[in-house]
Amino acid sequence: MRPLADEQKKELRQRLDQARAALTAQVRVRMSGGEEPGMASHLAHLGQPDDMAQASEIGDTELALLEHEQARLREIDAAMVRVEEGVANVCGVCGDDIALARLLANPTAQTCIACQDQLERQAPPVRGPTL
Repeated sequence: MRPLADEQKKELRQRLDQARAALTAQVRVRMSGGEEPGMASHLAHLGQPDDMAQASEIGDTELALLEHEQARLREIDAAMVRVEEGVANVCGVCGDDIALARLLANPTAQTCIACQDQLERQAPPVRGPTL
């Protein structure tokens, strides 16, 4: 394993900081009552029986998005720890180097391209909704 140069670590930290700041802002907006387009108009009509199912669906969607954003924040924090520990470029599967280009494109990457490719091939196919 070749350790990352200080300048490379600095670049990764900056990208992770930027991603964290942007995601934190999104979470704040979502938690403050949904400033997203269309949300206010949906919420303004609540109280009518026909709209309760739609309100529930909006709530479920918002919750799912919030959970996804929180998981992404945890990934960013874990990547920051790996940068500080000097192991950000070490594949968590095989221990080989993760290419710098991959890390710059996806600073939270935990696997090299070869291992990620293999993991994706082994994963069960994602099924869409069924009737």
